[in-house]
Amino acid sequence: MFLVVVLALSAAQSAPVRVASTGWSFVGIEPALGEVFLERFVTELEKRGQGRLSITTQRDVNQLLGLDRQRQLLGCAESACLAELAGALGVEVVISGTLAKTAGGYTATLKALDTTTG
Repeated sequence: MFLVVVLALSAAQSAPVRVASTGWSFVGIEPALGEVFLERFVTELEKRGQGRLSITTQRDVNQLLGLDRQRQLLGCAESACLAELAGALGVEVVISGTLAKTAGGYTATLKALDTTTG
């Protein structure tokens, strides 16, 4: 469902939709393993987007701009603040989520924020 929404955005423009993936939480999963799952998710999302998505991960953002540190320094935890920072990166969508290990397997919750509307 998420992919359908993002790809609908790309239909309105010729360039790929620029997406930043930030702020994922891991419950019952070691952070390093959670990051492996997240990298796999991003890879699959890009593959299924068939060139219509350009995804920057939190790791990429931290390496380039130190966004997480900037957000902490600014006290930025609200969607509007994150949208403003993401706008400075030139991304249209920010995705975040939670990956939790449950008795039956894994549960993922995904949030998408349109940076133009907050």
